[in-house]
Amino acid sequence: MQYVESLIDKTKGDIVLDYRSGDDEVIRQVREHLQAGKYGELRHGLDPGIGEPSKKVPTDIVASDEAINLVLPSNFDVGTVEKSSTYVGVVHSQEYGAFGPDASDLGLVTCRWFTRALQVGNLEGHPFEVKAGGLEGVEQALKDLRNGRQSAVKYVFRIAETPGL
Repeated sequence: MQYVESLIDKTKGDIVLDYRSGDDEVIRQVREHLQAGKYGELRHGLDPGIGEPSKKVPTDIVASDEAINLVLPSNFDVGTVEKSSTYVGVVHSQEYGAFGPDASDLGLVTCRWFTRALQVGNLEGHPFEVKAGGLEGVEQALKDLRNGRQSAVKYVFRIAETPGL
């Protein structure tokens, strides 16, 4: 959470919510935050989730006459909300409009912004941890993730450090 919190601006109403607390709790926290900040209804939603399993939160909290953008293409029903998709195929114009308008300009601007932010130090790479033992460290890393002992970190496994290789 600490890493993600470093990327937001709380003075502009940004918050970080842990999806692992469940859909109903996330929805409650979003509504509580909107009310406390007197922000009004949520007009736009971005669902970075996995399609159908993650649809409850954005469809329950975004105003019925507004819009949700999906990171993965999905055919699930979002009611009266306008639905669009912005994922790799759309950004690279590979879907020919099947899941939304060409978003290649968005891809260009986003890549340039990230490049510049990395160059000037406004953005740093994601935290990572090199696991000892090469590929022998994969099993323990997966257990740590499954059991919630690790979060918001990328694992690196140096294959050359695997005993016996």
